Amino acid sequence: MMREQRPPLGKRLRVVAASCVSLILVAGPGHSEETEELPLLREKGCHACHSMDVVLLGPPYTAIAALHSARKEVMLEVLIEKIISGGGGNWGMAPMVPNDHVTEDEARAMTEWILSLEPLRAKEHAKKRAELTWERSSSLIEKETL
Repeated sequence: MMREQRPPLGKRLRVVAASCVSLILVAGPGHSEETEELPLLREKGCHACHSMDVVLLGPPYTAIAALHSARKEVMLEVLIEKIISGGGGNWGMAPMVPNDHVTEDEARAMTEWILSLEPLRAKEHAKKRAELTWERSSSLIEKETL
């Protein structure tokens, strides 16, 4: 079986970094007046990679809620484990780093809060994310062909 040829790691990381920066610039600030962030998320440093509405290094909380809204009970334990242990980039982004400093109870509180985000708002964000992904993809293709 042939192995898929991929660009060198350095080039892939540059593309990911450039994509994150351009998405931040396009999307604007990640503060929401409607929903306040759970203080525990800031205390544990989650804001370094996640925000309410904007793609940073990881997906926004609203995108996570939208993706898992139909199967909250099933995903609760999976997401708790992901917060504590980290894992591969399920979002096509950099892998989540392990968070050994987060207890299981804290991870449960974080996960329950994220999954409780208003479904309509989360679905609107998922649509916005799809549009931004398309814009990002087309601009990357355009830059590579120049």
